[in-house]
Amino acid sequence: MKLELGAGPDRQTPGYAHNDVNAFDGIDFVGNAWELQLPSGSLEEVIAISFVEHLTYDKVERLLTNVKRMLAPGDAFIFDVPDIVQWASYLANGSDVFDTTYCLKTIYGWQRWAGDEHVSGWTEPLLREYLTKAGFDDVTITTLPTEFVNRGIYRYRFTRPQDDAHFYITAR
Repeated sequence: MKLELGAGPDRQTPGYAHNDVNAFDGIDFVGNAWELQLPSGSLEEVIAISFVEHLTYDKVERLLTNVKRMLAPGDAFIFDVPDIVQWASYLANGSDVFDTTYCLKTIYGWQRWAGDEHVSGWTEPLLREYLTKAGFDDVTITTLPTEFVNRGIYRYRFTRPQDDAHFYITAR
């Protein structure tokens, strides 16, 4: 089984079972992703798009440990987070592409519904620290959404070369 965490109300990825804390239509597993009790080694892939930054650092630590447990050996957790340093730079120094409001919403969340706030910010060293602690030893972090695109997964920002202010992570 492939699983999408934090699938939300309107962007559920085809070919994946879906998890969200809210019981939106199409959600297979309602509840906190860090508390899912799927069998150990039962997942061939886990994805999370625009999700991890909505969790506290403690919850991310628990999430990564749980995802590592549920993944079959050698299989991947693929997710993204905003690069907090890049977005803060856009906010402080201006951007030719993103206005102040867009930068603030990317940093703090779009706040369209309960839970749509960002509560953690991520740098590459911090991501590596958390992933290593959770037991992932094969980690790739890039600013290109290649792993998502190769799977036919589409989000508008994946098509914007100027939007290099996200980290795309593949952890095994």
